[in-house]
Amino acid sequence: MRFMALIVTLTSWLMISTFAFPQSGQSFLLCWIVSLLVSGISIASPGRMNLRLIIAGLAFILFWSAILLPDVSFAARVSNGAVGALLFLLGIVPSPLRRDEANSRA
Repeated sequence: MRFMALIVTLTSWLMISTFAFPQSGQSFLLCWIVSLLVSGISIASPGRMNLRLIIAGLAFILFWSAILLPDVSFAARVSNGAVGALLFLLGIVPSPLRRDEANSRA
């Protein structure tokens, strides 16, 4: 449950920050698409590492778009980059449910 709470918090911030910081239309749309996809995938992903890797991939795209897209303010770059990095970390770190499953097989 902590995983889903952290994901919802980060994606909510991503949606709010699109209005709070000046961004280009491309960056605005990308942030909304990533946040909606990550929110949807996180509902089905606890205990499923393959779905969490999709979240990590989307976070990777968000992070690099924060750096590379033009006409994005510095605050928006920092915010989007930080959310992308944190989502990436959440996506690649196995959940406790997954760790317990691995220990029971050993």
